[in-house]
Amino acid sequence: MRIIHIAPVIAPLHKKAPGGAELMVVALSVAQSQLAHSVSVIAADNSEIPQGPRMLSSGIQVSDVTPVDTSQRVHWDEQAVSRLLEHDRIAFLKLEAVLRKVVLESEEPCIVHNHAFDYTPLFELPRLPGVCYLHTLHCMPLTNWHISGYAKFGSREDSSYVTVSDVCADEWEKECKRRPLVVENGIDVGEIPFSDSPQEDYIWVGRISKEKGLHHALTLLERNPQMRLKVIGRVYDEAYFRSEIEHRLRHERVNYLGFLPREQVFLHLSKSKALLSPLDADEPFGLVFAESLAAGTPVITFDRGSAPTIVQNGKTGILCRSLDEFQSSLDRIDSISRRACRASAEENFSLTKTVEKYLELYEALLAENVQQRALVRGSWP
Repeated sequence: MRIIHIAPVIAPLHKKAPGGAELMVVALSVAQSQLAHSVSVIAADNSEIPQGPRMLSSGIQVSDVTPVDTSQRVHWDEQAVSRLLEHDRIAFLKLEAVLRKVVLESEEPCIVHNHAFDYTPLFELPRLPGVCYLHTLHCMPLTNWHISGYAKFGSREDSSYVTVSDVCADEWEKECKRRPLVVENGIDVGEIPFSDSPQEDYIWVGRISKEKGLHHALTLLERNPQMRLKVIGRVYDEAYFRSEIEHRLRHERVNYLGFLPREQVFLHLSKSKALLSPLDADEPFGLVFAESLAAGTPVITFDRGSAPTIVQNGKTGILCRSLDEFQSSLDRIDSISRRACRASAEENFSLTKTVEKYLELYEALLAENVQQRALVRGSWP
């Protein structure tokens, strides 16, 4: 099978991939290559996946596209949307040229699996012969132009849409009156080390932007004189980092480790007492929750978004409704079985299952595409 992945272009793909969507592109493309499929990945410049898929540069620089504000739902006025689309379309002409070239290299039908969350790749990719588009909506419906675009183009005959959890699908259906399919993300549990003897440090992992709640985790640290906190993540929102975070990372009981390769993140997770994730937004899936459980590390997070579908309250973590409940949960975390956390990850969040579901969906879409083309030629019974 020919598969072309379009990665989010706001950052390069590599072993220190900054977010869940990027990590899933790497994981899916490598796994599909290992299953002998022909896999190409179109990504930002300087991307690197060490094994398997063929890497193709989109030609897009980070400054060429407008980052989506994931910290809140935003309503843009018509003029702002027009300016954004005009600006970003220029960049995506480069990606379109690369896509056309790789598609036309072979007459074999192919799946183009888009993971970028920008308007053009979600709704305006060109109609190409033999191409079926599958778009994974890795985020909640965050802006009015996402919502209007999906409502308008969600039924395009060469395109199908999936999202990463039932919670996320519910939100898209509520906003657009159209429900995407669901394929949950998965992780390679075997590559994550398990530890039943953690150190006393808590850990926070994520991109440093307001919705990820690092400021709440630092508040908890400041309230608890015996608490130590490791922080791992890339600065995503510079203004938030400068105003609310940077000076607080100098606290003597905070160890800011920066932006690390995934294997180092996993090691730190396995050595930590618990993952603190006091989110200020609904998480569409929460890949770091699953990774933490695989390491044996319970999760303390707010009871919102997809968190209740991953974290079993009282069994693999603690779901809280306020920061005060976070405070009280610190005394209860030792009652959580780390082996139960690992078992939950093994049972529920297998990358193999995710890969299989996507391949089944690809095959169904390609078969449907063949039938449609046969009908157009008048040769289908």
